[in-house]
Amino acid sequence: MERAAVRRTALLIGAFGGLAWFASFGPHLFDAGELVAAGFRLGGSHPPGQPLHSIASSLAVLIPLGSITYRVALVSVACAVAAAWALARLVDEIIDEPVSLAGDASALCFLIAPPILRQAVRVEVYALAVLLSIVAIHGLVRWFRGESRGVKTAALFAGLASAVHPPHALAVVLCGAVVWGALAKARRPSVRAVAQSAVFFVLGASAILLLPLRAGRAPMWGTPETLDGFWRYVSAASYQQNLSPPDALSAASVLGHAILSAGVLPLVGLVLWARVERTPSERAEELDPRVLLLFPLLALGAALLQPLEVSNPDNVAYLGPALAVLIALGAAGLSRGGGKGALTAAALAGLALNLPNLAALPGTLHGADLPELDAYAHALTETPPARALVVAETDFVAAAWMVERETAGARPDVATFTYGLSTSSWHWRTLAPHPAFDGAPVRAQGSGYLSYVRGAASLASGKVPVLAETDEAFDGRGIVAGPYLLAPATNSTSSTVSTRWLARAATLAARGRPSDHDAARAILRDEQVRRARRLSARGETWRAAAALRQATHGAVSPALFQGASFRHAPVPTVLDPGFLISEGDAFREAVVWLDAHGKGQDARVLLGEQVAHDRRALLQLAWLELLRDPPGARRALDAFLAAAPELAEEAAPIRAHL
Repeated sequence: MERAAVRRTALLIGAFGGLAWFASFGPHLFDAGELVAAGFRLGGSHPPGQPLHSIASSLAVLIPLGSITYRVALVSVACAVAAAWALARLVDEIIDEPVSLAGDASALCFLIAPPILRQAVRVEVYALAVLLSIVAIHGLVRWFRGESRGVKTAALFAGLASAVHPPHALAVVLCGAVVWGALAKARRPSVRAVAQSAVFFVLGASAILLLPLRAGRAPMWGTPETLDGFWRYVSAASYQQNLSPPDALSAASVLGHAILSAGVLPLVGLVLWARVERTPSERAEELDPRVLLLFPLLALGAALLQPLEVSNPDNVAYLGPALAVLIALGAAGLSRGGGKGALTAAALAGLALNLPNLAALPGTLHGADLPELDAYAHALTETPPARALVVAETDFVAAAWMVERETAGARPDVATFTYGLSTSSWHWRTLAPHPAFDGAPVRAQGSGYLSYVRGAASLASGKVPVLAETDEAFDGRGIVAGPYLLAPATNSTSSTVSTRWLARAATLAARGRPSDHDAARAILRDEQVRRARRLSARGETWRAAAALRQATHGAVSPALFQGASFRHAPVPTVLDPGFLISEGDAFREAVVWLDAHGKGQDARVLLGEQVAHDRRALLQLAWLELLRDPPGARRALDAFLAAAPELAEEAAPIRAHL
């Protein structure tokens, strides 16, 4: 036993050291910036606030080790390793061994599974959430086996999970309902224990009180100091539209990705677990351990709240609880149902070292530290002239401003206004310290968010420079200023420092390797393509071509852009409907640009070369041929529909033209 404990300790210490080496150090993807800012100031991030993660992060930033972002990333590292340890203890509990080899195998299998590893080395809340959910599920197993305190533990940690990421708490509640049903069938559960569990859940969930307590003293995404504002915050009312009832196809895709992430051997273990003999105590209590086989399916309830999008690490993180119990029960089944022979040891080794996950390991780890995004963040914060108003739209731009201002005090003279928050009165109040604003919302022409964005721009116009990440606020008019569009009424230009930082970001991205679904490069591609469109519309052909060459990473030869001049309006660019701009999107944008600048034949040759690995190239070819050769456009469209019938909806616009 002592040797086994040393083995497990060494495994987990090694895992912590390895993950800490690769943890993110600077600006990162998606919500990382705002989570760092919330932790640094002990505030709230986007609804439902994630207050428990802010508390943990605020303690981590006290450690004098590396950047503030790195210190908060270490929270993810520590929680992921602790979750692996908790999972190993859960396996030990299931198979009644103090420290088992099956527990060690499950811990390693869990850590290298992409939905877990992607959260372990970046700033996010999901490693903490899955740790709490595993401890809670362990409590449910102990309750199932007759330990009344188990339900209190489960309730407390489920409540804590609800203060980090409520879907993880939902997975625990669904599993708890099955345990309740099994106990009710075998013996009447203690009503007192269940009533006490409700108290413990509320105790754990009380961490959400941090939001109203810190309102006014730390950054928030709402008004949690009021009753209505508090409810809207913690219920994530503004995100309800992202949820959708699951259908058979989405459920199958979620289940399939969980199995793919865990590997085949846990399924073998589940089959063996279904065949194990009940222990004498289980027979006496009329308890069937096969009830636990429902846990993986029930825990999938957390992942079915929205359609699966594998390229989005936030989305796949919802699989955490289901993946954990799938691996745990699979390892337990291999150990308890397969005996103690060499074959069982080999099976556990195969479970631990899932070869597809090992192959994906380098890409995920190297995607944790992204210096190209650090350079891009410098361009974002250093471009605006003094006292400017900056309108941000995408997650990275808004979060980059948050983390730089909160942790480093960068650019206190600049007012930042987020497109998606423009209809929120509390967001307008954050502008009040700036001399151009008094905190009262103002609407201008347009509808929805755009009308308020233009209202903010109208207040600042003529007083201070106004810059926007996208073109809508100024109808595409203005001066191209690095990653922004500078309002046409502004008598100011940005310094060349932004151009240097953007070039540095492109160079770093080209030198690095694509990682984690190429998300970092996708953020830069989005800026590069947007800048190319702006420059092209202003006749700055060579600068536009340079931006497109950066976006395609050399896939389009620079020689093709020489001598090009604008000849006709560009046709629509065929875009991948995913939430990030893909390499194929950038390539097709370059092809459309070439066609509009008199290089139509070169554009068609390039598309022909792309067809083998990009079926949307056929659809783009149909758009190019639409005016010049309608029958050719029809042939290209038919070829696209034959090659990719599942993408037929994307062809609807050109079919209407034909």
